[in-house]
Amino acid sequence: MKQHSVIVLLLMLTVVCGRAQSTRVAGGASAISHSGQFAVYSASPGEFAAAPELATNSTLAHLEATLLAVSCERIKQALLNTLNVPDQWRGKISISLHPFESADENVVVTSQRYSDGWNYRVDLPDVIEPTRLVRALTQVLLLEMANRNARDESATLPLWLAEGMPPLLIAASDMDLVIRSVTSAPGNQMSSRSITRDSRPVSPLKQAREQLGRRAPLTLDELDRPPADDETASIYQSSATVFIHELLQLKNGGPCLAAMLPELPWDPDWRVGFLKAFRAHFKREVDLAKWWSLQSSFIAGRTPAKTWSRAESLAKLDEILRCPLQVQTATNDEPFQTDVPLQSIIRGWELPQQSRMLREKINLLEALRLRTATDLAGLIEQYRRVLEAHLRTIGGEDSEQPAAKRDTAGHRATSPQSARNVNLKETLLQLDILDERREAWQALPEKTPAAAP
Repeated sequence: MKQHSVIVLLLMLTVVCGRAQSTRVAGGASAISHSGQFAVYSASPGEFAAAPELATNSTLAHLEATLLAVSCERIKQALLNTLNVPDQWRGKISISLHPFESADENVVVTSQRYSDGWNYRVDLPDVIEPTRLVRALTQVLLLEMANRNARDESATLPLWLAEGMPPLLIAASDMDLVIRSVTSAPGNQMSSRSITRDSRPVSPLKQAREQLGRRAPLTLDELDRPPADDETASIYQSSATVFIHELLQLKNGGPCLAAMLPELPWDPDWRVGFLKAFRAHFKREVDLAKWWSLQSSFIAGRTPAKTWSRAESLAKLDEILRCPLQVQTATNDEPFQTDVPLQSIIRGWELPQQSRMLREKINLLEALRLRTATDLAGLIEQYRRVLEAHLRTIGGEDSEQPAAKRDTAGHRATSPQSARNVNLKETLLQLDILDERREAWQALPEKTPAAAP
């Protein structure tokens, strides 16, 4: 009867976790993962001979070749789901397990360039904290994605990406990413295999947000610098995790982040590849900095369940809709700064400068809509849609000028300039109407029921 139970459990592993081809070798075992990308080699005989007390330590995972191969596939699938990209792996990843020596021993990742591409080796102790395992495998998977078209130099992952992505995968997964081997028989001998679930009452993402509610998130420049001690390391990881999460909330944020990776081997500054991949959202580094500043101002001192009040939301909206401009009244006078409405930008600015400014405003409005008081979300979305429509009509910063309209016979009906004039009048009219609605909201007391004026 006992033998029958083990067989059933092994069948469950095949159905629930995926498949891994396993072979026994002298003193250990080896396994190939289902996709063929991972090969796991173990020199361990499958027992806690070096440190028997580890067998009952629930915070550690005892790694066994077959189950680790399945865990690798789970972690990879979690990463692909988060980035919303297909599995197109090229580099094989070899994992070598050695007997546990100490809790703080390093995990070593080695990349090697061959004639047909890059391969990777990960040296792991056979007893490790599950979060450390997820971190190591996530980083080598990101490195493999970045190096697919690399030639001589391997990519260098931004520290914020390497540190911030693993907690997101753990938070987003509906199953344990690490499958553990357990022991129950006397003498610490492996007696069965089991899928164990970590108790995670607080997800890593929620934990990160709560920590940043007590301490403002790091700036972009601070995310470029390694943390100095354990306390700053915790703040760093929380900031990096939330930063990536907010990027993923943008339209096609996952594919954009994935598109940044192949750019990393060609330039040591991650911002170059980032702006190229996220060009639909950020034209310049200052646009990214402003966007992250808005996210940070919401996170600091607030929990995810709360939103800004109506007054705070209207103040933020006013700030976004104002455009700072330097004005000089006479040749010898000192220039001074003033704020002009969006309508002035749309009327008077050249199309390239106008496009850059409007794209920045659209990103800020999109971020504000996710944080604002519920009753104002519709107004903010209307502003965003009007600017999006105008930006599409003028062709965007990098596009050619919009083509002239044609009648049903294919003849030229209106000139490009006439089409732009029609769109300009429509955009300005819609913005004027929205401004009137915004002023009506500002005149209402805070506790007025949520009904559009």
